[in-house]
This record gives sequence, structure tokens and C-alpha cells, in this order.
Amino acid sequence: KYCSNMAIRMFEYGFFSAKQRQKQDSVRTDGIITLYFPKQLVIYLEEDPNIQDKLTMNIIFPDGTKVTYTVPILKNWEYSCEELLNKKMYVLLPLQVFKFRKQLESVYKSKGKDREVKLNQLLKDAEDTAYVVAKASEKLYYKSKIYDIDFEKFLLAIQNLITYLNKKYVNNKEVEREMDAMVRTLYDPAV
Repeated sequence: KYCSNMAIRMFEYGFFSAKQRQKQDSVRTDGIITLYFPKQLVIYLEEDPNIQDKLTMNIIFPDGTKVTYTVPILKNWEYSCEELLNKKMYVLLPLQVFKFRKQLESVYKSKGKDREVKLNQLLKDAEDTAYVVAKASEKLYYKSKIYDIDFEKFLLAIQNLITYLNKKYVNNKEVEREMDAMVRTLYDPAV
């Protein structure tokens, strides 16, 4: 049911966008209006075995014509930092840090005696990933693949995600200082 609702929302969004574009272009040939749907993609951040590879719905018109409407799904957890770089999907780089949220949540809810150790290790792994992503973003900036404003936003997104994960699951004050230092170290020289 969730996927069918998502497909309907994506269709509505595409239709709204097509209508907006039609109003702007206002080009009509022989009284026929043409609507151009935008290219769409759904991005899921967290792993879930129930998520399919695409959203699909059939639209049946009064004359019986059937059109299949499909929107592909990108599963963020299936991509490494290197794959995102190779595919030039740079905007998804900061979300690599978010991959740790589900694991942190699971350990946080557990009652094992080594719970704190596991939480700290997962957060450390998230920090290491944040550093890798930040360095990759820095390289993109110096190669003129992203603008300085993008570089800044990437660093802030990484910092905010680590801060969120830390405050919600670990609450280690040193982590925030480390992230501040990382952002300053990378961003200040670049600017």
C-alpha cells in the first residue's frame, strides 16, 4: 500500500510540474496541449528489503487506453562513496554518513553490556566515513566539479548528520569538536 501511495504522489507531482511547464511555454499546436512530465526518481535512504526497484502504476483512460507510469528507485545503501563519484552523483555523498543510523538505532535499543562500546564504534565508523566523504568533496571542489557553495553545503550536511547521530545515540561532546575542526580545516583554506 505504501508503494502505491508513493506512485500516486509521484504521478501527482509529475502532473503538477507538467502543468506548470505548459503554462509557462503555452505552446499549442492545432488546439492540442502537450504535457511534458519531468524525469523523476525516488531515493530511499535506509535499507529495507520491501523496497522494490521501481514504482509502477497503470493509468486507464475512458477509451480503454492503458499507460504504465514508472518511476525508478535509487537505494542509497547500495552505493559506496566511490560509486557515487564514478557515477557523478555527488549530491548523494553526504548521505553516506546516514547509512549508520539504522545500525545505531538497533544497538541503542539493545540491552547488551557492550552496548556503549558498540555505539561508540559505530559512531567512530560514521565519523571515518564523514572524513572520507569530506575529502572526496574537497577533491571535487579543487577539480571544479562542484562550486564552493556546494562544497560548503556538503561539509555542513556531513557535520549536521554526525551531530544528529551523536546527540541521538551517543552524546559524546568531543565528536562535535572534531567535526567543527574538520570542517574548518577543509573549508577555510579552500575559501
